Amino acid sequence: MVGLVTITVLVPNETGVAALAGIDGVEAVRYEAGKPLPPGGEKARVLVPGFLSNDDFSKMLEELPDLDYVQLLTAGAERWIGTLPANIKLSICRGAHGGSTAEWVIGALLYIYREFGVFADAQREGYWAHEWKKGEGTDTLQGKRVLIV
Repeated sequence: MVGLVTITVLVPNETGVAALAGIDGVEAVRYEAGKPLPPGGEKARVLVPGFLSNDDFSKMLEELPDLDYVQLLTAGAERWIGTLPANIKLSICRGAHGGSTAEWVIGALLYIYREFGVFADAQREGYWAHEWKKGEGTDTLQGKRVLIV
C-alpha cells in the first residue's frame, strides 16, 4: 500500500486550522503575516491569505519553494493578478459569500425602511423616539418584493 501524501496548507487563523482539521492528507499550519514562517510552513503547497488581507506576501512567497496554489477568501483578486510566479495558480472564492451577502442586504433594507438609525441615535441621546416622524411611523418591507442578485 502506498502511503498518503500530506499537503501543507498555510492558513491565517484558527478558523482555517479548524476547517481543515481531520481531513486526511492535509496539514494546516497557521502563519502570521509579516512574521517568520512557523515550523513546517516552508513545505506549504497552498497559501490562504487572510480575508481582505492587504499584507505583502512577496517575502513569504520567496520562502515557499513548493507553493502551487493561492486560495483567496474573496472574489476580488485584483491585487494578486500579475504578482505571482507563472507556476502558482490563483483561485478566488466567487459565490462562497452569497448567503451572508444576501442576509446583509436584507438587514440593510430593514435598517433603511424601519429607520433604525433614528432609533439608535435617540437611544444614545437617552430618549424614546416613538413619534419622531409626526405620527407617520416607519416604512416596512411588508407587501414589497425584494430581489437579490
